[in-house]
Amino acid sequence: MPLNNYYSSAVLGVVALVLAVGWLALRPLALHLAGVRGDPSSPGATGALVLVLVVTAVAVWFYNPFAAALLLPALHSWLLVTAPEVRMRRPAALATIALSLLPGALVTLYYMLALGIGPLELP
Repeated sequence: MPLNNYYSSAVLGVVALVLAVGWLALRPLALHLAGVRGDPSSPGATGALVLVLVVTAVAVWFYNPFAAALLLPALHSWLLVTAPEVRMRRPAALATIALSLLPGALVTLYYMLALGIGPLELP
């Protein structure tokens, strides 16, 4: 393996480590310091998630309408998963989320195969 691949592997590992530490250690501390309270399954949380997804989809649509089409399954299914009046069991919710991410994963796989690159060279 060339030296550049070792660097990219190391960089990806460091990024994954920083994300994990941030999520597990810094996020609870930041939420506590900010005084965030509430139930993540409340209707307001669902509304906030949908608002962020819609704004993201519209921003992506201005840049590339085809890429925005990949966000639509997530936009619709995540609304169903987070709706407070619809209680999905955890395996069904995780399967729904995984299926909504499938179009983006398939496009990524297509480009990896078409360009002849591996997962570490993709970014």
